Amino acid sequence: MDSLPVNYDGDQDVGGQIVNYHYPEGYESLPEGSIYGDTNLVSGLKPTGVGEFITEYDTTGYINAQHIFWQGTFSRGLRYINFSDIRPYTLEWAWTDTIYPKEKANLRNSFNPVALFDKSYDSLGIAPFVDSVPGCYPTIIAGSNVTRKLILYNDDFSNDIVEAEVTIKSDGQQYASGIISYQLALGSHMDIAANFQVPAKGGNIMELELSTYKSGVMKFQESKFFNISGNALGATSSNVTFFPNSGISLLSAEISQTGIYPNPAFQIIYIPVNLPQGETTVLNIFNSDGKLIDQKQINNGVKIISLNVEDYPSGLYIYSYNNTRGKFIVK
Repeated sequence: MDSLPVNYDGDQDVGGQIVNYHYPEGYESLPEGSIYGDTNLVSGLKPTGVGEFITEYDTTGYINAQHIFWQGTFSRGLRYINFSDIRPYTLEWAWTDTIYPKEKANLRNSFNPVALFDKSYDSLGIAPFVDSVPGCYPTIIAGSNVTRKLILYNDDFSNDIVEAEVTIKSDGQQYASGIISYQLALGSHMDIAANFQVPAKGGNIMELELSTYKSGVMKFQESKFFNISGNALGATSSNVTFFPNSGISLLSAEISQTGIYPNPAFQIIYIPVNLPQGETTVLNIFNSDGKLIDQKQINNGVKIISLNVEDYPSGLYIYSYNNTRGKFIVK
């Protein structure tokens, strides 16, 4: 009789159907460097997991607020680089705790299946949470036009249409808002960008409110905070614009006309895929010398793959899966 794959806690690929790691950050240690930096651990061919990471206690044996904040924030990095099994060390503190509401909210949001994260803000780690507020918040310049790199998730069981909303507030007043719908395959995520003008409120706090909806029902909401510096004058634009402009109309139209979009690419490129029902495969990326440089799993039902090429050197690249091949340029 066939059996299901057996998971295990380990530190490498031992030849089974699943790859799993134990404490990639080091036992009783905290992460160092980018939360998105462990891409070398992720298999392009097998589900990759981490059986335990980041104990809630430090070397003294007592719960440490920094550790439990990291359990949530580090999980965001693992989700983004496609770890499929993410298990922080025992979460007993979160099941019964009434002392750490901010830490619990961060953990809960980090595992929300239909989340909208600020990629750059999360890359700051836990400093904006645990240092002296509001001095710990990153600084943003009054009146400036900024673009925030966001990550939209659809790790849900139904409905591939997700609405992403960005709202800008300061001192109890809403200054700008925008909402857009994307068609995002179940079990996938994509990078999007939101552009807006910072309120001319030097010396105040700006709130960046991120929300998602499905069929008009809110699925996620989280706020990030910034210190506004400078003394800009004049009105603030009420618009928030997104790239891609629309995951349903514009993006699909561009891909159907050009095959991939945008090409040349600077940060994110979208590649259409067409798999037989029930099939999964791997997207392979080669440089102009024919060297395999990247892989990404294509799950059943996925129609568009978003590929982050921000760290690719400029040049010509070839992608392939099954018997399909294509080319794109990174500038």
